Amino acid sequence: MLKRALGGLLAALAVTSGIVAVSAVSASATAPQNRCATSTLENTRGWTTTAGGTVKIVPDGVQVATPGQDSSVQYRYTLPTRVRLSEVSTLSYQTTKLDGTGNIPAGNDAALPAYRLFLDLTNNGSVDGAIVFEPYYQISGNPARGQTQTWDVDAGKFWTGATIPGMVTQGGGSYADNKTLAQILDANPQARIVAISIGQGTYNNGTVARVNNVRFAAGRVCQVLAWKAPAVPSWQVSFTPARCGDRSSAVTVVNTGRINITVRFNNERTQIVRPGRSVVERFRSGRVSVFVNGRQAGQFRYQQVACRSLHADSRR
Repeated sequence: MLKRALGGLLAALAVTSGIVAVSAVSASATAPQNRCATSTLENTRGWTTTAGGTVKIVPDGVQVATPGQDSSVQYRYTLPTRVRLSEVSTLSYQTTKLDGTGNIPAGNDAALPAYRLFLDLTNNGSVDGAIVFEPYYQISGNPARGQTQTWDVDAGKFWTGATIPGMVTQGGGSYADNKTLAQILDANPQARIVAISIGQGTYNNGTVARVNNVRFAAGRVCQVLAWKAPAVPSWQVSFTPARCGDRSSAVTVVNTGRINITVRFNNERTQIVRPGRSVVERFRSGRVSVFVNGRQAGQFRYQQVACRSLHADSRR
């Protein structure tokens, strides 16, 4: 029997840690996936860490790291209403193993963040324990590094560190003892799902991974949690001298980003510029300073030159 000690401490403690409320939408268990509510999360609010575990938002999700034996990270989502374990339709998430790629040293070869279901076994209002899906136990060998994979959690096998009928209580699971949702349901027909979590437990030294697109669809709850780096403002400032008989020089600011920017010229004219739009300031003498989002983006002096003169650009 092959065993691997992973994350037992986190599985035991996670019942009482880091509860996060995220809005959800009502939908039937057979509803199309595009009817799920998607919460786009642009910060690390709601994540809990221990012993040096770290979390940061990256362009394609959230990056988690557990540098030491006792490190852990977790994001817990409490369902807006408890749903029967028997009503599970789709559970899934994406991971990318990053340690051992680029400049990141290799860590635990087998480890990736786990997907947990917190259960009320007898529908009495309590939380009796969590069952844990780990990618390692769903494949032969170790997860590939640097590859984004989507895991079908509802089709996999689970372990537990709690006392749950029909399951073997152990700290890190095993190929021989892990159980399917159908097997767990057979032994616990009244079980309800109270919450889910995504996290990396203890004994995963040096593991670094990216997580995204966590999906939960069961009963009347259908929710996707997606992490995304916030949009960064960007713009282009250009200057056109007066020429061909035109007495005015011009400064143009183009919003090249995905969010609004605020443009102010030194004559105090201020304008909100939407993505893809531009604003032009014309002047016939002196200098013009341009400010974008409160920061100086350029200063230009009036010029009048021949038509063949070059067009000066200032970019950010």
